Amino acid sequence: MSARPDEGLEHAVLHEIDGGRDLVVGLFLVAGSLAQAEQVAAEVVARALSTCSELADIALVECGAVLPLPAFESLAAREPREPE
Repeated sequence: MSARPDEGLEHAVLHEIDGGRDLVVGLFLVAGSLAQAEQVAAEVVARALSTCSELADIALVECGAVLPLPAFESLAAREPREPE
């Protein structure tokens, strides 16, 4: 993968689906928000696709991020704030 040290990539996994016709790339990132994680993931994958000749025939179709359960539970346990 072509991640820079400041992008927070901790781990990457690759899964083949549909008999190897499609790929799912999982990136484990440390980011300040889900939006930032999605942006960094898209940039890292796009960079890898554009610089690695073995990946020349692969296209990025979708990019998303999920909040790990412990982080979600921590947010849910916080006191609700009054609307501004």
